[in-house]
Amino acid sequence: NEEDLIDKDLLSTGNEQNLIDFLNIYYQKFLKNSSELNNTKIIYTKSGKLKYVFIHSFYYDWEGREALYILMNDITELKEAKNELTETEAYYQNLVNNISLGIFRITLADKNIFLNINHAMINILEASAIENLLGHNMKDFFLNEKDCDDLLKSIKTQKKILNKVYQMVTIEHRIIWCSISGELTYDDNQIFFDGIIDDITFDKEIHDKVSIYTKKLEKELDLRKYNIKKAQILQQNLNANILP
Repeated sequence: NEEDLIDKDLLSTGNEQNLIDFLNIYYQKFLKNSSELNNTKIIYTKSGKLKYVFIHSFYYDWEGREALYILMNDITELKEAKNELTETEAYYQNLVNNISLGIFRITLADKNIFLNINHAMINILEASAIENLLGHNMKDFFLNEKDCDDLLKSIKTQKKILNKVYQMVTIEHRIIWCSISGELTYDDNQIFFDGIIDDITFDKEIHDKVSIYTKKLEKELDLRKYNIKKAQILQQNLNANILP
């Protein structure tokens, strides 16, 4: 392992003999393997507190007089901060991968290929694995390539887009409706499009059905109004003819 637990008894009492024993042990280890001490170790202080230290050693021989120099640097705060950062990154990575919205980054300088995607993109575009999408041109998944050109032109000129709706095609050749939002980003002097894709196919189909049904009702209502108006005029004509 990268980290070895140093014998607690060697450092916990803090007396001189234990420190000498500690140095002798690591001197023997150094003779067997010169890289032994150039790594991270876990030690215990006199009070019993656990600490991370980076131990660097080098051997010195001058006219037959040998010496081993051992430098110990307390990196406890750095190690703990690194562990916290790793946990935080893992948390947000899980969060990104568990949401239903597709998240992506594509290049804009040359080919508009997918560089990064989350797991939701696999489900939306019906891919079997991330590798089926990474490195592919975004335009390949648009039903109409001109729509993709319109999207890329908008993001380049407006720097940010919100809920632009397009028809896309999955790997299984199924046509879906997607709402795309995102913004232009710069990283290491390169230009990228970081965006979000929301599969709104179900909502779009429901909306279209409701729209068709609403128009049908409006036509029936207009027809009824027309018939009522027509009946009223007819009744008025009849009443006019009956009157002396």
